[in-house]
Amino acid sequence: MKTLLLAAATILAAPAAMACPDGALQETTNLMVSIGQHGEGVDPVEATASIDAKTAACPANPHVFKVAALARATLADVIEEKTIRLELRQAALADFDRAVTLAGASAEALPVLINGQQMAVDFDDNAELRAALVAALEEDR
Repeated sequence: MKTLLLAAATILAAPAAMACPDGALQETTNLMVSIGQHGEGVDPVEATASIDAKTAACPANPHVFKVAALARATLADVIEEKTIRLELRQAALADFDRAVTLAGASAEALPVLINGQQMAVDFDDNAELRAALVAALEEDR
């Protein structure tokens, strides 16, 4: 839940898009929100496969990778098995680092809807979000 709140805080408002199927960013956002809302009832294997499918469909889209990282971190927050939780946190950090690399210095914010409210995925909080992902990973080690 704490990661979902962090995710919502990192998403603000604007335009643009990378080569990726139409709606993929919103679908990834919906997946992240669903994981946050259903928490412990989420099948980690199924959720991970869904996240993997989103990133595979959008290998050059930093916004999808950022939301995928947040989705994995949100899922990790509710997983009790340490090995799986650690793998999710490592994958979240890898997705986030890939997002930042792909975004470069000039990525625009892209609009998404979260619970009916327009927000945007941006890269204004890179240092804070990476620090939170690393701290969660270190805590689990």
